[in-house]
Amino acid sequence: MSHTPSALPDELSIGIVHLGLGAFHRAHQAVYTEDAIQQAGGDWGICAVAMRSRELANVMMENSGRYSLIEQQAEGPVLRELSVIREVLCLPDSPGAVIQRIADPAVHLVSVTVTEKGYCFSGQDRHLNTDDPLVKHDLANASQARSMPGILVAGLRQRRETGGSGLSILSCDNLPANGKLLRQIVLSHAALLDSELAQWIEQKCRFPDSMVDRITPAATAATFKLAGDLLGRADPAAIETEPFKQWVIEDDFAGPRPAWEKAGAQFVADVAPFEDMKLRMLNGAHSLIAYLGAVSGLSAVRDVMKEPTYRSLIDRHMLMAAETLEGMDKSDAAVYRAQLLERFENPAIDHRCLQIAMDGSQKMPQRILTPASIRLARGMPVDTYALATALWVRYLMGRNEQGATIDCSDPLIAELQLIVNADSSMSQRIAGLGSIPGVPQDLFSQANWVNQVADLVDACHTQGVLAVVSKRIETS
Repeated sequence: MSHTPSALPDELSIGIVHLGLGAFHRAHQAVYTEDAIQQAGGDWGICAVAMRSRELANVMMENSGRYSLIEQQAEGPVLRELSVIREVLCLPDSPGAVIQRIADPAVHLVSVTVTEKGYCFSGQDRHLNTDDPLVKHDLANASQARSMPGILVAGLRQRRETGGSGLSILSCDNLPANGKLLRQIVLSHAALLDSELAQWIEQKCRFPDSMVDRITPAATAATFKLAGDLLGRADPAAIETEPFKQWVIEDDFAGPRPAWEKAGAQFVADVAPFEDMKLRMLNGAHSLIAYLGAVSGLSAVRDVMKEPTYRSLIDRHMLMAAETLEGMDKSDAAVYRAQLLERFENPAIDHRCLQIAMDGSQKMPQRILTPASIRLARGMPVDTYALATALWVRYLMGRNEQGATIDCSDPLIAELQLIVNADSSMSQRIAGLGSIPGVPQDLFSQANWVNQVADLVDACHTQGVLAVVSKRIETS
């Protein structure tokens, strides 16, 4: 066990505003930025904005933005201290300060990790959801914005009014074409307030796509104890992660940026092949693992992977996911698959299934349902996709195989549970999922898909998940 202190200079100006002060940002973009500054210099200190959590913001403020990152390596845990976060703001308490910081001429870049639901979009067209209560509030109270689109537009408006330059606004969330989505959401929000502002944003700002990858579990009491043992003092902001990390970024910026390539980031003309590979292979497998664990009563990814039958299912699913990819070399996908199996099995990473299972209505369409549609259209088997969907439905029903209550978390949980617990046939209930915003309706209008999922839900009830999976693996 070892630890390394931060080597950044004490004086470092703010050059980046980051919306979403969660563990993933601190284990990924902040690490790349700290390493880039060490390699190439630059005033790229981060102002990190907690979108909701006052508790986390307070902890980070008390630590002056410093925190410990524990990499769970095969040889043992390695801790490094990071200090690239130089300012912490809490949006509910200080919207004006966040707006001012986005408008600051020294800031050239805003990055975002707010999860799918933070984008306030709806439907397969991914348009701004003007019925969202946060969006309604922000359109009526721009200076007191509470949502990610609202605070971005408010900051850009002030930046324009004070003669500032355009910004690079970089999404780092697990969404297909995340930069294009962010651009559409921001422009739509701005146009509802000021058409000239929307034109200025369109002309002056850039929204590059990016693909991010690093498994980062939620911190636990064990995380804090380990940090204390390594540091010799308590660190309530400590987080842990795996050694692997990846960042692929579209090379399209409005102005200067950190030398992230010096820290291992890859700049490309088109991120789509990389994000499809990650969404369908890693994230798709993660959702399958999460619902397997939630329904079977297994707590963590590593616990699911210890069961040989489940491991075989995950491997098969990633093989099937790789067959849907375009523009990606088969050998690259094979290497990635092998890496994923090793990462999922890492016994030192306590990645909780219920953490991954959250917000399935936002995640399942791109991770599971879209590639399922592709495979069906090509006349290819969809068994692991149907099983993942069936397990999602079982999760939404709210009880695991042991009869314990599952704490289901989803922005559409009321609508989803109304559908999956309806007094109708299972096939009718499954078909009803096609009414959920963002879910591909054409998929849930196909009888062969609906019936396959319905049969698997029923089989999981009567036979148990392990027996159902064992049968599928034996016949594959």
